[in-house]
Amino acid sequence: MWLLLWIAMLAGELQSAPVDFETQVMPILTKAGCNTGACHGAAAGRGGFYLSLYGSRPATDFAQITLALEGRRIDRMHSEMSLLLLKPTEQLNHEGGTRLELDGRDFKTVQRWIDEGARRNKTRQLREFSFVSETIGGDGNRVSGHRRVQLIATARFSDDAMDDVLPWTVLTPDDPDSVSINELGIATLRRSGRHLIMARFLDQVRPLELIVPWDDVQRLPATDETVQPTPSIDGFIKHRLDEAGLIASPTADDSTLIRRLTLDLTGRLPSPSAVEHYVNDTAPDKRSQLVEHLLQSEEFNDFWTHRMALLFRVPQAKGNPAAAETYYTWLHDCVSHLETFDLKPDAAKEVRGPLEAIATAVPGIFISECMPQTAQRMKDFAVIRSMTSPLGEHNLGTHYLLTGYRPTPVLEYPSFHAVANQRLRPAKSILPNNVAIPDYRVGGAKFSGAGFLPSEFGPFSLGADPAQAAFRVRDLSLTADLTLERVERRRTFASQLARWNDGDSSLTSVVGESSGSLSNGQQAQAALEQALRLVTSREATSAFLLEEESSETRQRYGSRSVGQSCLLARRLIERGVRFVTVNHQGWDTHDNLYTRLKEGYTGAKVGVGLIPALDLAVSALVDDLRDRRLLDETLIVVMGEFGRTPKINTAGGRDHWPRAFSVALAGGGVRGGQVIGASDATGESPADRPVTPADLVCTIYTLLGLDPASELQTDNGRPIRLAANDAQVIQELLT
Repeated sequence: MWLLLWIAMLAGELQSAPVDFETQVMPILTKAGCNTGACHGAAAGRGGFYLSLYGSRPATDFAQITLALEGRRIDRMHSEMSLLLLKPTEQLNHEGGTRLELDGRDFKTVQRWIDEGARRNKTRQLREFSFVSETIGGDGNRVSGHRRVQLIATARFSDDAMDDVLPWTVLTPDDPDSVSINELGIATLRRSGRHLIMARFLDQVRPLELIVPWDDVQRLPATDETVQPTPSIDGFIKHRLDEAGLIASPTADDSTLIRRLTLDLTGRLPSPSAVEHYVNDTAPDKRSQLVEHLLQSEEFNDFWTHRMALLFRVPQAKGNPAAAETYYTWLHDCVSHLETFDLKPDAAKEVRGPLEAIATAVPGIFISECMPQTAQRMKDFAVIRSMTSPLGEHNLGTHYLLTGYRPTPVLEYPSFHAVANQRLRPAKSILPNNVAIPDYRVGGAKFSGAGFLPSEFGPFSLGADPAQAAFRVRDLSLTADLTLERVERRRTFASQLARWNDGDSSLTSVVGESSGSLSNGQQAQAALEQALRLVTSREATSAFLLEEESSETRQRYGSRSVGQSCLLARRLIERGVRFVTVNHQGWDTHDNLYTRLKEGYTGAKVGVGLIPALDLAVSALVDDLRDRRLLDETLIVVMGEFGRTPKINTAGGRDHWPRAFSVALAGGGVRGGQVIGASDATGESPADRPVTPADLVCTIYTLLGLDPASELQTDNGRPIRLAANDAQVIQELLT
């Protein structure tokens, strides 16, 4: 009797608890697909009904449901007559088909919410979301037997309730052809290997990895006495192989081992006599002896010296008198001109997008609401709104924008900063003359930057993000067991090898000499000396210490990657580095454009998305360069490989569009406070003063003091102009 009474009381309490809009109604709409980019979550909505993408703005969605359309989407007196219920159950015509089952659980929850007055109660908030699995015949995340897994999604709320939210969790496998999930949350895995399932509930996303071993492959034994694994490498690999049920390759025989080791350490194959000698050697420690022999060989020194030269991109060129330093922000994956520098406030909803235009310090010039700091400094900027290109693929568009030449399979042209690095006399600095932050993975990451020029003129990629707490430039510091004395011995050894190779006993130091005047041995020695100076120099390492900047300065640039990268770029420019590329990724907004460009994450009260982060970074950079009297000497270029489509797509994003886009420039002799050219009413094509990437690169060369008509030489002696034959200087930019 007590048990029955307690159950009845508990049921009564649950029934009396009001339905919460954000944690109960919104998940139902999300699970039903109502707020996806293909439905009402599109920027233009669907059928006059707008919802935020995936419920990212519940306050806006509440207003749309309860107030828009004069409140006709809900009927508080007769809840069953609400459009919010009639449409998704197809009692009225609905383009999206059936989304709710009539009188089903979700239908009744929404109906009860309307009966209770359709209030935004905000009675509880999500505190924790968990997504795990319970394998049916398996061990941990290993799946065997029938290859079925029960997925479990739970949520803890501010009222301490722990609910099963699997029915309202959106589950997405990485490979739908290999993983199917039924309505009960049972996942069936159809093939062996690793599988990933993403779960989204409200604004939380959780991944789950599942492993299906290869049943037809023999498992490794628990121990293998013939192998001496290195715990940090071999042990990890063996563990992953064990999980997948794969057997490791057998221990390499002598002929295979010497081939692999020699290739890895010297970059070349062993001679037949070396193989024969090693195979016939009966010494028990011959493997360790082979490694030591290769490490001490001239081939090892030569191979790794050139590897270090490639890594540090040591500049050695002589050229014209010093020109302006160049800094440019590369907005990886093409920025939307219609959300940054070329908004269309008078266009149709599907064109103008979700962002508003704001006035700037220059009367008549308007830019994005997400760029208030840039707007205040508009007198320093010139915006080209009529950029145009025929190339709408990332790699091809990147090549065209950075070289001024349309790509061809015959020749990879060098970027303008690599050409300028070769032509202009390097500043007196131990630091590389051409640096990419955090890396140079521009376009599709297939563009090297150096083109047909020697790799030393291309950018040196840091390989690390300055915004990370553990920021550290790759390979810039010595290992704990490598002392300066050992470094000096290695440098002396390399110098002796270079002398022996060139037959020149007078060779001492060649750092700073032009690579064209040096022999191969001298080039190797010069590259090594420059690399060693870089890793042992206090001046070089201190350039990358952002902690030397005040917290106020770091905050002005913003905490995101682009902000801290721009701050580091300023520090490098102050120390004589001429060319800095800040690679700002994430602009390929095919979907969820509003959140990615403005908010940064769902529900953000202050926008920290791509555009606000860029706004803080560039404006702070302009201020700091001006305060240090470096702005007139530093050319700033903000650009991507092309623009985005005039109309927003069904996923709430914009696709590739090279026919019209924008580029912004400041400093370095650029006449600011102006707009050059114009796109048409929808941002589809140039309406006035079309400018090509060739014209832009030609102008950059001019601003740097280089003659665009001068020529380079390819390896086979072919002359190539710095700028294409049809390129024209953009005269409006010049002061």
